[in-house]
Amino acid sequence: NRRDRREASSIAPGWNPCHKPKPRILSLLLEGTRLTVIVSEDHGYRSWYHGYETDEATRPVIDDHSKLFIRVYNVSSVPIDGSPLQLLGEKEIKGNYDSARSVGDTGLVVTTSHIKMWLFGNDLYRSDPRYCGMNSTEYVAAAGEVAQNITGRFLERMLKDMQLQLGGTCDGIFQVAAMQSGESDEDQSGGNLLSQFVQVLSFDMSSDFENGTISTNVAGAFNSGWLSSVYASQGFVATLNQGSHYNSTTDSWDSATFIRGFNVTGATPVPFCYAEVKGRPGLPNNPYVTDLYQGHLRVVTTERRWRNVEGSRTTNKIFILKVPKAGEGQEMIQTAETEHLGKPNEGVEAVRFIGPKAYIVTFERTDPFY
Repeated sequence: NRRDRREASSIAPGWNPCHKPKPRILSLLLEGTRLTVIVSEDHGYRSWYHGYETDEATRPVIDDHSKLFIRVYNVSSVPIDGSPLQLLGEKEIKGNYDSARSVGDTGLVVTTSHIKMWLFGNDLYRSDPRYCGMNSTEYVAAAGEVAQNITGRFLERMLKDMQLQLGGTCDGIFQVAAMQSGESDEDQSGGNLLSQFVQVLSFDMSSDFENGTISTNVAGAFNSGWLSSVYASQGFVATLNQGSHYNSTTDSWDSATFIRGFNVTGATPVPFCYAEVKGRPGLPNNPYVTDLYQGHLRVVTTERRWRNVEGSRTTNKIFILKVPKAGEGQEMIQTAETEHLGKPNEGVEAVRFIGPKAYIVTFERTDPFY
């Protein structure tokens, strides 16, 4: 009746828990007669409370706000009568969409899953009643014992929710999580080194897709920073993350760019190189500021400063890093960097690499007052 409707609307005005947005196409990959479509089906309003209606011990560890699907269609003969394309294969994948590329017949999808580390940390907080009456030494010892007892169960839940098929090894996972550097013992991640998992999935778009199922291979890395862009070309995928670098001269934390490289020339992505862009690097603005050329990765970044600034508020640079070959270790060595590009206060708006040259557009953003 009218009263019930009024009471319901007063509890949650404008909120419809049954609302489900329409699926969205996020990316199209065309290779030969195969069209790959990356589709997102959002949870809608349920995304913010999903899982809270269950017991904490069984709540999902992964906080994905949407469902992602890989769908491959046959476009060798496109119907003109309005009938749908022939669906050859489909698979639901974990994570929130970041980027997709195709290298020949190989499709690549990069996603990020957010991990509810608070489900693990709840039992370790000093405010937990089990630690009442303990001094600091007793609390550290007791919390450490609790952590050892719950770590295994939490990791099993996390791997199950993430649907990681590791085959008994961690060869496909980067064993570096911290996105900070510099001579400081301060933790800029808030102790949350596993807050995100960035994964690179590869699949064969030319496959026969037995039983209509797409087989994928996965590699990835845990992050405490933020994924800012993805680059893919020539059998190489790089994820560029925002992190922090301690500047001992100014006694402050500056933004920094951390790179992880994956070899995708084979059937399974393999993590094989990493780097921190050093020298007040700032951040890359988009995927087009990165380019692989003759074994070197070129990255254009912009650093913006808004407080206590003398001179230019921006610093734009090109950094060049050497991608290691077999037997040269895993770290990409920074071989060169430019001076500031552009006029004072200008930031990078567009970049295009053509062979050995880079074409860069800079622009000063202002807030006019009349």
